[in-house]
Amino acid sequence: EEPMLDFSTSPGESWQIISFTQPESNGETTYSLTTTYHGIETIIIIGGTFSDCAHYSSLEKVVFTPKDGNSEMINTLEMNYEMWYANGIGLAKLKADGDIFGEYIIELLVYTLTD
Repeated sequence: EEPMLDFSTSPGESWQIISFTQPESNGETTYSLTTTYHGIETIIIIGGTFSDCAHYSSLEKVVFTPKDGNSEMINTLEMNYEMWYANGIGLAKLKADGDIFGEYIIELLVYTLTD
């Protein structure tokens, strides 16, 4: 079940959809993705105007902690995402910025609805 396609979520509701720790030989890496629902919004993009988009933001975080406990060696990478999902269509727009992949925008250009 995909939480981003559940249009009955209450604005302000947050959840962590992925979180795990992976042991490594010299430390461990923890990955987490926390998402917050902001409500229904209208967006205007190249692919059209969508008045029923569910708006979400997510924080993706990867933290490396060394086994020796040296806090100076802790490395944290983060990505912030803003996403708009159009009801009945799916992802219409995504804005991202952060350490992992840099800054980028994805927008729906064209779509076709089929029966």
